[in-house]
Amino acid sequence: MRFAALIFMTLCAVPAAAAPACLQRTRTFSFAAQLGGRSVIVTDRSRQKFKVGFAGPCAALDHSEQLGFQTMEQSRLACVERGDALVSLRDTGMDNLKRSCVVREIAPYTPEMEKADAVAKAMDRNY
Repeated sequence: MRFAALIFMTLCAVPAAAAPACLQRTRTFSFAAQLGGRSVIVTDRSRQKFKVGFAGPCAALDHSEQLGFQTMEQSRLACVERGDALVSLRDTGMDNLKRSCVVREIAPYTPEMEKADAVAKAMDRNY
């Protein structure tokens, strides 16, 4: 009986694996384009930040106040994933299609990443 209690206590003491961060397509709050237009920092309504990267410069970032995500999964709870698209809800190109950029990567935007980006931005201004 003591052995079972010891195992139970050990299992309870092990922290549960944290759920992966999820940027829900319907919970975006703000977008801030990064240098070169190859990524954007997205803040959601709970003030979590995510860095979303693209394969190349994203023309849709010209109007950051009217951006949204188009996900392959249509649920309102869908997380933005690789292969989804960032689309401009306002700007259309010459072909009358909304400008969009395919998401290459998405990750929580950590304070360390924020510091590194600030240093890169400061160095870019010096040249």
